Amino acid sequence: MSEEMNTAGIPAPNPKVVDHMKESGMPTRVLEGMSKLGWFSEIPSPLNPESTMEEIHDYVAMTEAGSDMIFNLPNVMDYADKLLDDVIEEEITIKGVDGNDIPIIINSPKGQTPKKAILFIHGGGMCVLSAKGGTYRTWTRLLAKDGLIVASVDFRNSSGAARAPFPAGLNDCVSALNWLSERDEVEEITVHGESGGANLTIATCLRAAKQGVAQKKVTGAAPWAPYIAGPAVWGEWEDAEFESLREKNGAGIPVDQLIYYARTYTPNESDWKNGEAWPLWMTDEELEMLPPMSLHVNDCETLRDEGIAFYKRLAKAGKLVTLENHLGTTHALHVYAPIFNAFDITELSAKSISAFALRNK
Repeated sequence: MSEEMNTAGIPAPNPKVVDHMKESGMPTRVLEGMSKLGWFSEIPSPLNPESTMEEIHDYVAMTEAGSDMIFNLPNVMDYADKLLDDVIEEEITIKGVDGNDIPIIINSPKGQTPKKAILFIHGGGMCVLSAKGGTYRTWTRLLAKDGLIVASVDFRNSSGAARAPFPAGLNDCVSALNWLSERDEVEEITVHGESGGANLTIATCLRAAKQGVAQKKVTGAAPWAPYIAGPAVWGEWEDAEFESLREKNGAGIPVDQLIYYARTYTPNESDWKNGEAWPLWMTDEELEMLPPMSLHVNDCETLRDEGIAFYKRLAKAGKLVTLENHLGTTHALHVYAPIFNAFDITELSAKSISAFALRNK
């Protein structure tokens, strides 16, 4: 069945993976929607360990084009646009520490002047996608609707048009955090992102702490589905300690994609155990520099166990406020749910992040 095609030319899902997701409790409406889009299909990567960086970039560009199409489907954009009834949105450009232009999308609730803000960092493995995508506009507008200023940073990706490897994207996120902290009306900032954005959420907090950026204003961080182990783990995934890399490989992000996305971000092996590039490798001293965290993982996905491993270290260091393991969900479903018209999943998930950002310390 996995080699068959549906009428739209999309490979049919692997029935074993579909059965596994049913048993894991994934909502039927989401499972059916993902299956129709080929989410659980067996599509082998054309890459191998000998692939050149140019071949990797070409492959990443192909996957990004498919993602862009799905993240900007008409139903997603229609829902996002309706949120503008309650939210004001503007786009500005700031200068980064490298002298580059960084687009920032700012959402704020109509009729309010919030003192608390979120710096949002989009996902995409630090190598693809944009804060301007429909799914991300939906997510950030929902957060703003709850009474927050939400600034989304469109950092330089390590692949695609920018091809700017580590630490370029991190530099942009720290620059955005510094800019947000200098706004007079902003008194508290929560840094938040999913997947690659969760990596940059953690790394931005660490780099900012080391540089003394926004230290009086950063009151928390909320990484979701953190993509934090890197090539040092994923390259040995069949023997790694994280069972989800094997158990959820067909349900979450395929491990072979993780490896090649990661190579575009850290092409130099010397960075593979750098805690600023791959936060799972942070030292105990670096963990002590982080703000309080609300960590989210998705139970039915490849990255689950590295997120749980990081949670245990945060808890030991006294940095963990909450942990949520979202059962029956695959990678960062809270962002992608509008694709399948499951807007309630996204709305309820946003409430968990806004509640953390709005909490009384």
